[in-house]
Amino acid sequence: MITHLCRLIFVCGIFFSAYEATGAEPLLATEQRIVGAWSWTYMEGVGRIIFTSDHKIRIGFPPNLKDGRTIADDEFDIVQTGVWRVDGEALVTEINNTPLRKIIERLDSGNMPALETKVERRKIRPLTSNH
Repeated sequence: MITHLCRLIFVCGIFFSAYEATGAEPLLATEQRIVGAWSWTYMEGVGRIIFTSDHKIRIGFPPNLKDGRTIADDEFDIVQTGVWRVDGEALVTEINNTPLRKIIERLDSGNMPALETKVERRKIRPLTSNH
């Protein structure tokens, strides 16, 4: 019993030390389901949206020279970034096109698009085995 209690205190101590070191609060269950990379298909290919545990978001597309292989998240050309949060039953994203502007600045600075920021609020649907 004492050994088990000591292990629990040790593990909790590591958890609290990690919490203090990062300054981050543990993710809620809903947030844990959101974190990760999500893909969608469109006419020219596949897009990817990446939600990180530090509540950042990146949206991108595969490079033009993709040769059919599976590619990692960091190989996508990121065109939008921002932050995300859960507010009740809604996912709120705040994104901007700063990464796209940097890409265009390198390629053709004369056609620089305006800075765009967008806030979206979407209802979080429960996950079921039917979907």
